Amino acid sequence: MAGWLLHLLPDDFSVSSAGLLGWGEQPATAHSISVAERSGVSLTGHRSRRLDPAMVNRADLVLAMTRQHAWGVAARDGTAAARTFLLPEAVRRGRATGPRGSQSLRTWSESLGTGRDHRHPGRPDDELADPAGQPIEAYETLAGRVEPLVLALAELLAG
Repeated sequence: MAGWLLHLLPDDFSVSSAGLLGWGEQPATAHSISVAERSGVSLTGHRSRRLDPAMVNRADLVLAMTRQHAWGVAARDGTAAARTFLLPEAVRRGRATGPRGSQSLRTWSESLGTGRDHRHPGRPDDELADPAGQPIEAYETLAGRVEPLVLALAELLAG
């Protein structure tokens, strides 16, 4: 997800990736690299890292794959719940709110959550299952779902 956004957004955007597990400095899987390359994204230099409170505090928008991940973000920084979304949820709410325009990214992100109970991010069908350890077809299925959402989000962010 981060690789696609970084590939699509203007250079003045900063995009990073981190997870809740302590896998520390592991490269992307061969399946991830292969599937991402088909979309013109290189993950060969990617290394996993554990999310920490400072990363969350700096982030203007946090995208999670599952509700459990979103809760993990909020556990590291309670103020982040207002700007933490599952990717499909962010796109749906962004389309309803409208493109970011001249707003700061943090202001726009927080506006996406207006009226939402932050204890219940997204819907069950917004979750994006991690294909780790599965055949390449699971990675392709995930990519088929994620890529149009990332394109839509990039359009909303960059206008």
